[in-house]
Amino acid sequence: EYRIFSTSGATGVPGLFLYSQAEFAHWIAVFVRSFARLGMTPETRIVGIGAPSALHLSQQVVAAMQVGRVGAPKLSVITPVEEMVAALDEYRPEVLAGYPSVIALLAEDQLQGRPEIAPRVVLTTSEVLTEEAAARVEAAWTTPVEGYFTTEVGVVAAGSLDHVGL
Repeated sequence: EYRIFSTSGATGVPGLFLYSQAEFAHWIAVFVRSFARLGMTPETRIVGIGAPSALHLSQQVVAAMQVGRVGAPKLSVITPVEEMVAALDEYRPEVLAGYPSVIALLAEDQLQGRPEIAPRVVLTTSEVLTEEAAARVEAAWTTPVEGYFTTEVGVVAAGSLDHVGL
């Protein structure tokens, strides 16, 4: 009947939040709208690399977005890099989303020849996207799009393919 989300406490205090299924459905609709602006459809192959906890927003939203997408890997920031690379090579995501630090690490690996993927959208969330990380992602694939999502609100702001900011 309800979903529980946890936060890391990056803004000061860790928290637990309880949402009804109707509230979660509303959240997913807002995420779908934001993702549609990036050209995503129900058929788009998306991989999200989020927090390891099933209670974290990143895991629950990505799981909802992957419904019906056969073979979508379940990855988190603690998945060993070699496993991530193998899963990405096999699935060939069109959209890659996650923490800038992890995405930048994978971009560096891409520049070294592996994984051999070509996402058309790279969405970064949950951390500051540094100029260095953005440059690495752009060199490997494409200009990253930023998303500002929180457990308390859902989508606070989202970038676009026009890259005009959040």
